Amino acid sequence: MKVTMRLFKRKNNGVYYVEFDRGQIRSLKTKDEGEAKTLYTAIREEYLAGRLEQISGKCTKSLQDFYKEYLEIGPDLEDSKKTFYANRLALRKLRSIAGGQIKLDKISKKHIDILIAQSRRDKLSVASINNYIRHSKAILTRAKGWKYIKVNPLRNVRQIKTERKKPKDI
Repeated sequence: MKVTMRLFKRKNNGVYYVEFDRGQIRSLKTKDEGEAKTLYTAIREEYLAGRLEQISGKCTKSLQDFYKEYLEIGPDLEDSKKTFYANRLALRKLRSIAGGQIKLDKISKKHIDILIAQSRRDKLSVASINNYIRHSKAILTRAKGWKYIKVNPLRNVRQIKTERKKPKDI
């Protein structure tokens, strides 16, 4: 396996850095050459072991793995069983659309648009569709809280607007 990593020291601050994957740079937060070489060796071993994604800060958790983990922990976390079931259903819908192997940070608005289109074809109500959207966002916020992703990829997704009806006169 070709290793594309290098250790270098910046002249302006004297701190050592490691560069890998076409310009991705991470600080080793040390000015000591010996310590920097030790850290670099450890990072190189992680790279060779296939765990560089964890070092580089990329998301390593798939939707399927997160789903399994949530099923184990979720019932004890949620205030009500209904919230747990709604979150679980939203995860199932996302998994059926995006696939289980997708990384959590790769889920996008496109997946929600597909969910909306499928739900409309199945003649689901706008309230049901908005429920899927709301719980999909909430469950990815949970993944962010668990530090699997840095930012919720659905944070800017909006629910479908509905007409507000006036109350009927009695």
